[in-house]
Amino acid sequence: MDTNDNTVKGKHSGHSPNRRRWNYKTLLGILSVLALLFFATNVISPSSSTVSAQSATTTPAAGSTAPATNDPNGTTTGGRDGVGRGNRGGPQGQGGPQGQGGPQGQGGPQGQGEPQGQGEPQGQGPDGAGKGNRGGPGQGQGGLSGTLSNVEGNTLTLKRGNVIVITATVNSTTTYTEAGKTISLSDLKVGETLQVRDTKATDGTVSITTVEVVLSHAGGTISIVNGNTLTLTRPDGSSSKINLSAATSVNDLGKAANASDLKAGVNVEAEGNFASDGSLDAKVVNIQHDRLGGTITAINGNSLTIQSEGRGPKPDATGSNTNTSAKTVTVTVADNTSYLAAGQSIKLANLAVGDSIDAVGNLASDGNSLAALQIEVRYPRYHGQVTAVDGSTITIQERDGTRTILVNDSTRYLNGSASASLSDVKVGVNVDAEGRIDSTNNQLTALVIQLGQPQPPTRP
Repeated sequence: MDTNDNTVKGKHSGHSPNRRRWNYKTLLGILSVLALLFFATNVISPSSSTVSAQSATTTPAAGSTAPATNDPNGTTTGGRDGVGRGNRGGPQGQGGPQGQGGPQGQGGPQGQGEPQGQGEPQGQGPDGAGKGNRGGPGQGQGGLSGTLSNVEGNTLTLKRGNVIVITATVNSTTTYTEAGKTISLSDLKVGETLQVRDTKATDGTVSITTVEVVLSHAGGTISIVNGNTLTLTRPDGSSSKINLSAATSVNDLGKAANASDLKAGVNVEAEGNFASDGSLDAKVVNIQHDRLGGTITAINGNSLTIQSEGRGPKPDATGSNTNTSAKTVTVTVADNTSYLAAGQSIKLANLAVGDSIDAVGNLASDGNSLAALQIEVRYPRYHGQVTAVDGSTITIQERDGTRTILVNDSTRYLNGSASASLSDVKVGVNVDAEGRIDSTNNQLTALVIQLGQPQPPTRP
């Protein structure tokens, strides 16, 4: 019994130790697995996260404003020990390329303005009633002016500053003048100021028709005559000296006068070249007279009533102001009074009510009457480029539209100071026509046509 009990107990005992051993082995295996899991979780994974963090820290993202570290405000996703992925900021904003200023502003070419002399020729502009010196005479019948910069054969180049005004040729018909006298091409000198008129042929060739040497001016009332030196008092009270020579010409209303006519109290306008001391070496001295411009309102024998075109007060030779406001003035004529219209001599009988005139002579001290030495009629003018010639009718293009010019047997044609003819009036040629306008159709019947007039520039 004991044996059996022992056996039974022994079997019992034998099963218990085996189960216990299996339980120990199982526990050991579980612990090994747990250890591996622990190692994997706490050693391997954190190390990888740390390496990634270090890599992110040492390798900044291109264009970032700071190294791409984890955003402390970012939301941690997974991982242990607070090593999470934060939201990354966008790449650093890159400014545009440095702003480049535009190219340096280049000023336009030197302003050419309206060609010198395009205004009314000498004696055409109204002066109003008043004593005192007029400005210098207009430069011919208009044209282009500039400094002669080069003469090469028969080609002249004129400049204003560094801007070429014109480069054109002269020919056997070109005329040259200085101080009203005829000169030649060989007399021109580089550096002189010239005024030229040009014409363009149908093939586009430009040639110069007239050349005038432009001289310096000095004007005033003669206060002292000392041999060949005149002292002038200008309207502003300043003085200037004029040097005369045997070559100096003296003119009075376009006619030759004598040096003995240059006396104290006479108003003059001298043309020449300034000397180094500021005095003027005169080539010509023009005796000046009082002038009055206006419209004829009545003709009674030798007396003309005109509505003067005053210009307000202006200083006389002594610097005093003479009232030249518009008013009615009487102009008396005498046997020695000359009459001009469009450069031609006319008679008193040719004057008519409504004509605009320039009267030159001696103005009374009260400014209400003038004893005329010369009266010049100022006719209207059309100026432009010829677009058609049909018999006695010429069509031109002016700045503001087309104009019609009628010619007849009395019409004179000039090319500078040289005579021309209707056959010289061709399409493309610039002309200046002076005459009477028919108020019903605005057609101008020309007394004189001047060729080679440059078209004035269009005003902005």
